[in-house]
Amino acid sequence: MMEDHSNEKAPLFRRWRTWYLLVIGWLAALIVFFYLFTKHYS
Repeated sequence: MMEDHSNEKAPLFRRWRTWYLLVIGWLAALIVFFYLFTKHYS
């Protein structure tokens, strides 16, 4: 009934941690971009 997915591989990368770091890095880059964009055009 319940399957154990604890050893499941992440798609494209070896570990899920890589996905988490990629997403956090992307969000940080967007925040910096929009901050600089706002400063430039304000």
